[in-house]
Amino acid sequence: MAEVERAALGHCEIASRANTPWGPSQGATIYGEDVFCHSTAGHGEFQLAPEQNARVHPSLLSSSGFYEEDAEWAVVAQALPDLFTGYERQLADETLRNHWQEARALLQKCPARRTHTRNPWV
Repeated sequence: MAEVERAALGHCEIASRANTPWGPSQGATIYGEDVFCHSTAGHGEFQLAPEQNARVHPSLLSSSGFYEEDAEWAVVAQALPDLFTGYERQLADETLRNHWQEARALLQKCPARRTHTRNPWV
């Protein structure tokens, strides 16, 4: 079931040489419009364009638009839930609660799922 859900998301692998805070990208996955997940020699990270980054709650926002793969990926999944599987969204919620205490209160106040058509924090 998870494979079917993941396939339906339409993520696409591409060649990339973008510069990231962790070094040059060695490849990327397109998660959605202006949302990339880069692989580098030492790490991985999500890169959001400014309009996508604006969907992130201000207290969790990275001004650079880059979010590392270990825990900050959950910020991206919370802001753009339609780009992730149900299981990934559940893991993201748990990760946020475990890594950012202030996120616990935010998650209780925010809608469970948001659409890409509006900024839920305005």
